Formats: sequence, structure tokens, C-alpha cells
Amino acid sequence: MTEPNLSLSSPSKRAKIRELTLAGLSPKAIVDKVGTSVQYVYKERGRLRADGFSITHQALTISTSQNKKELAGDESKNFFVEQKSYGSAVDQSTFYDIPPLEREDVRTMYQAFKNNENAADVVAEHGFHPIISHTEYIRYLDMTGHNPKELQKKLVSRINDDAPSIIVNLKEKSKSKLLSNNELMSIIEFLNERSSDFSLTRALSYPEFTLPEGLSRVVCSSCHQPQVGVAFDNRTDAGNYLVSWSRLYVCKSCRNRNQKFTES
Repeated sequence: MTEPNLSLSSPSKRAKIRELTLAGLSPKAIVDKVGTSVQYVYKERGRLRADGFSITHQALTISTSQNKKELAGDESKNFFVEQKSYGSAVDQSTFYDIPPLEREDVRTMYQAFKNNENAADVVAEHGFHPIISHTEYIRYLDMTGHNPKELQKKLVSRINDDAPSIIVNLKEKSKSKLLSNNELMSIIEFLNERSSDFSLTRALSYPEFTLPEGLSRVVCSSCHQPQVGVAFDNRTDAGNYLVSWSRLYVCKSCRNRNQKFTES
């Protein structure tokens, strides 16, 4: 590949930027020397990389109040991921360096994550670069996945006001303090019991709900439809008694229908 003419005597800002970049100057120094914008400098750095030149830098950065004034001069403040080289020709020909993130940008991004928006939502709504949005979304998930406060928040959110007073008190306490392991276990055990009670209620109230293995329903001897409100284990003595008794059971609908037929 023939190296382009990068002489400083050239009137082209692009040529000056490319030459100074290859000479190792920082983006801030190039901005001052050439009299251009930091965005244009980053754009040309990306083009140089696409042309096959090696540039050592970190593309994803966050600005402090000091380096915000200095544009992107203080690269020692970088704490995001280092830019990795791309393998395909398509990636190399279309990649442009990413300007630094400001602190307000980071606050906006992470508040969106806390509002249950994902990386794609952040890109679409706020216009952040997809690489940054994806990287920071993974970082956010890792942070919250190991955050006891987030776990406590999720557990407490499932407690209703009709819960026992001790559980309601723990819910109030959680608003200002991190609960102990024993307190969290009390909440978990309560939620498990409530879930079990709810499942049993559904099983008894809805005939279409599948009963656990070994349990049976009372069936109307006339219409042969399963009845709500009763479930029994026919492997027990009490269950065998209900089997015998249910052979004579007629549901309310069938009794009303038979009564009307008799009266007519």
C-alpha cells in the first residue's frame, strides 16, 4: 500500500492530522496544533486504523471535570475497555474511533438501565454508540447481579400489605437498612409459603388445573364432570371412603336439571 503524502506543508487538515497522529501526538495536542475539532481528529484516527496503521490508544473514555475542559487530553483517566482490533475487512473499513463519554452521559445511560431499558433501548433513545451501550449494559448486569440491595429490593417488592405484621415490619425496615441474612430468609420462607398456598387454592378452585400425582377430584355421577373444592388421595383410607361416597354424588347443576325435569 502506498503511504499518502502527510507533509505538514500541505493545506489539508486531514493530512496534518494523519501525520501528527502517526507521530504519536495526543488528540488534544493535534486539536491545538491544527485548529480543528476533537471529533474530526478521532474520525481520522479511525480512518488510519482502517488503512492498516497501528495506533496505540484507548477509544472508550470517561471525562473528569478537568479533562472535560481539556477535551480528551488526559488519557490516564480512562477506565473503560481498550479498543480491540477487528478481524473482518468490513469492520476495518467502517470503524471510526469513539469520542469520550462525559459524566452526564454515564449518568443518563445507567439511569436508563435502572429503568429497565436494555442496551438497544439506550442506543435508540439516547444515541449512544452501540459498542459503548453494550459494554456498559454487561457491566451494569454484573454489578446488579452481585448487589444485595437489589436482591432485597426484588424480594420486598413481592410483599403485600396483608402479610403478617413481622413481614410488614421487615418491609418497612428495608427502606432504610440492609436486612440481615436471617431477616431475608424470613421473607423468602414467607413468599414460598404464600406461593404454595396460592397453588393449592388454584388446584381446588379450577378443574382444569393439574393436580399433583396421587390426588383425585370428586366426579359427578350424572354429568361425570370433576368438581371444585375437594381433592383427595385415593391411596389412603379416607380417600377410599371418598371414592365410594362420590359414586352417589350429583352436582348442583345436575340436581337442578333433574328437579326441573321431574316437575315438568
